[in-house]
Amino acid sequence: GGGGGGGESAQVARPAADFTVNFQDVTRAQAEAALGGAVAGSYLIRPSSQAGCLSCSYKACDTGRIGHLLLQRPTDTQNGWTTDGRPRPYPSIRLLLQSLPYGLRLDNP
Repeated sequence: GGGGGGGESAQVARPAADFTVNFQDVTRAQAEAALGGAVAGSYLIRPSSQAGCLSCSYKACDTGRIGHLLLQRPTDTQNGWTTDGRPRPYPSIRLLLQSLPYGLRLDNP
Protein backbone atom coordinates (compact mmCIF):
# COMPACT_ATOMS: atom_id res chain seq x y z
CA GLY A 1 0.00 0.00 0.00
CA GLY A 2 0.96 3.63 0.54
CA GLY A 3 1.82 6.20 -2.10
CA GLY A 4 -0.70 8.62 -3.55
CA GLY A 5 -0.71 12.40 -3.39
CA GLY A 6 1.22 14.75 -5.63
CA GLY A 7 -0.18 17.69 -7.56
CA GLU A 8 0.10 21.39 -6.78
CA SER A 9 0.32 22.47 -3.17
CA ALA A 10 -2.26 25.21 -3.17
CA GLN A 11 -2.38 27.53 -0.19
CA VAL A 12 -5.44 26.68 1.84
CA ALA A 13 -6.62 29.33 4.28
CA ARG A 14 -9.56 27.37 5.60
CA PRO A 15 -9.29 26.41 9.27
CA ALA A 16 -9.29 22.62 9.67
CA ALA A 17 -11.56 22.08 6.67
CA ASP A 18 -11.96 18.32 6.56
CA PHE A 19 -14.90 18.78 4.21
CA THR A 20 -14.33 19.48 0.54
CA VAL A 21 -17.99 18.61 0.25
CA ASN A 22 -21.24 20.49 0.72
CA PHE A 23 -21.70 20.26 4.51
CA GLN A 24 -24.76 21.88 6.06
CA ASP A 25 -26.04 21.73 9.62
CA VAL A 26 -29.63 20.82 8.76
CA THR A 27 -32.15 18.15 9.66
CA ARG A 28 -33.35 15.37 7.39
CA ALA A 29 -36.59 17.25 6.72
CA GLN A 30 -34.73 20.47 5.91
CA ALA A 31 -32.43 18.55 3.58
CA GLU A 32 -35.38 17.00 1.73
CA ALA A 33 -36.99 20.42 1.38
CA ALA A 34 -33.78 21.96 0.04
CA LEU A 35 -33.16 19.14 -2.43
CA GLY A 36 -36.77 19.12 -3.61
CA GLY A 37 -36.21 22.22 -5.72
CA ALA A 38 -32.59 21.48 -6.57
CA VAL A 39 -31.16 20.08 -9.78
CA ALA A 40 -30.62 16.34 -10.05
CA GLY A 41 -27.23 15.35 -8.73
CA SER A 42 -27.39 17.84 -5.87
CA TYR A 43 -26.43 16.61 -2.43
CA LEU A 44 -25.52 17.76 1.03
CA ILE A 45 -23.72 16.24 3.98
CA ARG A 46 -25.42 16.76 7.33
CA PRO A 47 -25.16 15.54 10.90
CA SER A 48 -26.62 12.11 11.53
CA SER A 49 -28.87 11.11 14.39
CA GLN A 50 -26.36 8.33 15.04
CA ALA A 51 -23.36 9.34 17.14
CA GLY A 52 -20.10 9.68 15.24
CA CYS A 53 -21.78 9.40 11.86
CA LEU A 54 -22.82 11.75 9.09
CA SER A 55 -25.64 11.52 6.58
CA CYS A 56 -25.62 12.27 2.87
CA SER A 57 -28.91 13.48 1.42
CA TYR A 58 -28.93 13.50 -2.37
CA LYS A 59 -31.13 13.83 -5.44
CA ALA A 60 -30.32 10.99 -7.83
CA CYS A 61 -29.53 11.93 -11.43
CA ASP A 62 -31.40 9.05 -13.05
CA THR A 63 -34.63 9.03 -11.03
CA GLY A 64 -34.68 12.46 -9.42
CA ARG A 65 -35.61 10.77 -6.16
CA ILE A 66 -34.23 12.00 -2.86
CA GLY A 67 -32.26 9.45 -0.88
CA HIS A 68 -30.23 9.33 2.29
CA LEU A 69 -27.01 7.50 3.10
CA LEU A 70 -25.43 6.86 6.47
CA LEU A 71 -21.71 7.69 6.36
CA GLN A 72 -19.68 6.08 9.10
CA ARG A 73 -16.14 5.43 10.23
CA PRO A 74 -15.16 1.76 9.83
CA THR A 75 -13.80 1.58 13.39
CA ASP A 76 -12.80 4.00 16.12
CA THR A 77 -9.13 3.64 15.22
CA GLN A 78 -9.39 3.41 11.43
CA ASN A 79 -9.56 6.45 9.19
CA GLY A 80 -11.86 6.75 6.20
CA TRP A 81 -15.58 6.51 5.55
CA THR A 82 -17.94 3.69 4.56
CA THR A 83 -21.61 3.42 3.63
CA ASP A 84 -24.07 0.73 2.56
CA GLY A 85 -22.60 -1.29 -0.29
CA ARG A 86 -19.15 0.24 0.23
CA PRO A 87 -17.56 -1.82 3.02
CA ARG A 88 -14.01 -0.84 2.03
CA PRO A 89 -13.26 2.52 3.61
CA TYR A 90 -12.55 5.51 1.37
CA PRO A 91 -10.02 8.06 2.65
CA SER A 92 -12.44 10.95 2.23
CA ILE A 93 -16.18 11.53 1.97
CA ARG A 94 -15.63 13.07 -1.46
CA LEU A 95 -13.99 9.92 -2.82
CA LEU A 96 -16.74 7.79 -1.30
CA LEU A 97 -19.41 9.91 -2.98
CA GLN A 98 -17.56 9.76 -6.30
CA SER A 99 -17.78 5.96 -6.17
CA LEU A 100 -21.58 5.96 -5.92
CA PRO A 101 -23.83 5.54 -8.97
CA TYR A 102 -26.03 8.58 -8.33
CA GLY A 103 -24.22 11.09 -10.53
CA LEU A 104 -23.63 13.57 -7.73
CA ARG A 105 -22.36 17.01 -8.72
CA LEU A 106 -19.23 17.03 -6.60
CA ASP A 107 -17.47 19.76 -8.56
CA ASN A 108 -20.27 22.23 -7.94
CA PRO A 109 -22.10 21.36 -4.72
